[in-house]
Amino acid sequence: KTEQSQVYSHEGEAKGRLTSLAYSISARRIANKGYHCTRGSAAQRSKSKRRGGSSDTMAVSTRVCRSLGGIFTVALLFLVQVVVYVGTKPQRSAVTAGWLARYDSQQVVVESKNDPNVRKAGSLDLDGHEDEGTREVAYITYAHLKDTKRFENHIFPSMDTWFRGDEPYFVVLGNQWMEAYHHGLCKNDSAYFKPYCERMVPIFVNCSEGYYGESPCCKNEKGMLHMLEEHGDRYGWFMYMDDDMYIRREYLTRYLEPLYPSDTMVLASGRNGGRLTKLGSPSFEFGNAKYNCSSDIEYMYPWGQPIIYSHGALVRAAVGFRLGGLVKQCLEYGVTHDVGNGIYHWMFQFPELRIPFPGNTHGSDHTHFGSHSVGREKNWNYNQTDAFFREARGNPGNTTFFHEWHNVTGFQQTALYKDWGDPFTWTEWHTMNVSDCAGNDTSKYGDPFVVLPKPWTTRRQMLRR
Repeated sequence: KTEQSQVYSHEGEAKGRLTSLAYSISARRIANKGYHCTRGSAAQRSKSKRRGGSSDTMAVSTRVCRSLGGIFTVALLFLVQVVVYVGTKPQRSAVTAGWLARYDSQQVVVESKNDPNVRKAGSLDLDGHEDEGTREVAYITYAHLKDTKRFENHIFPSMDTWFRGDEPYFVVLGNQWMEAYHHGLCKNDSAYFKPYCERMVPIFVNCSEGYYGESPCCKNEKGMLHMLEEHGDRYGWFMYMDDDMYIRREYLTRYLEPLYPSDTMVLASGRNGGRLTKLGSPSFEFGNAKYNCSSDIEYMYPWGQPIIYSHGALVRAAVGFRLGGLVKQCLEYGVTHDVGNGIYHWMFQFPELRIPFPGNTHGSDHTHFGSHSVGREKNWNYNQTDAFFREARGNPGNTTFFHEWHNVTGFQQTALYKDWGDPFTWTEWHTMNVSDCAGNDTSKYGDPFVVLPKPWTTRRQMLRR
């Protein structure tokens, strides 16, 4: 808050000086223009009298002169205001309605891995410390084994395309599928399934089975808790997603390079290409949200489909996971895990970066980090999606990314926060309901991520630190 106050103080001081200068120049220009018009008019009157001109003609001449002076003054004021805005923009953009954006220390150019002048990974250090931990990404999905179709239609094709290689693919399954997994899908004599089973790592959790609502929220919660407790030392980033996703791994890795995994942050997909939504919208019945939460920017947070936790964020999120917080919020709002984790992360006030994914493959763009609904009806299959992103313009290794931070503090305005404080300190979960998400809708700012032209990836030159 101190840094933000200093930023605003510097901005106001700079803007005040520039504005004062602007109006001083404009005032002199107006005075001078009026003087020249008066002098010109007197000369014109004298000359006109000698020629026998009328007083009406002289009056029109004076009005034209002064009109031109007024137009010039307005144009000058507009130009100066543009200069004022541009001159103070680096300070202005530090914090605006909860958006933490473009601090000088967070601007980085990564043009070439071979450039010795470019800082190495970790140049966007938010906490001011060196990070020597692992930077690997763990990929986690979830499924069921009522039959093998989820694996044959989505998980196996993923491992043949975007996740080809030898890294482990973590799959969260209900305990009830343990027998079907070990003695059905991955039994020793299954020649077709064996190559996939050698790379898959099942995570069995005590969750009910269902497509929406409590079941996927429970798998999200307990699966990520297991990842932290059992594999937390190996990975710096943890991506949780549906099984019908396509991920551009090289593209994502490039984006993560300047970030510290030990810092607290999440990377969220947003809705249909990166948009914010109201908390709890939509419900998993595909109707209106159970609660009509505020549309104030401080009360909005992106979906997590997929969601990527930094190691630092997962450590904090795990406190609420152990208390069943995500499941309780999903049940309270009638939502499934992608909408539910937006509520949950908002309560933890996680700073987020947006990594847009479209809702279906036909909405895919070469700047997206992948696609959702791959292999589903009326969507591309995995090979088609793979071909589309492989023909993406430019080499991901030469892409300069622009990191735009969304840092909300809306939860601090709620009665729940005032009563119980930060969820990281809770010993029991206090469910947030409608009275806490209603808000006041007072912010005049919209979602800058939607307004800015492709801010998550740009070739625009930024400051090199």
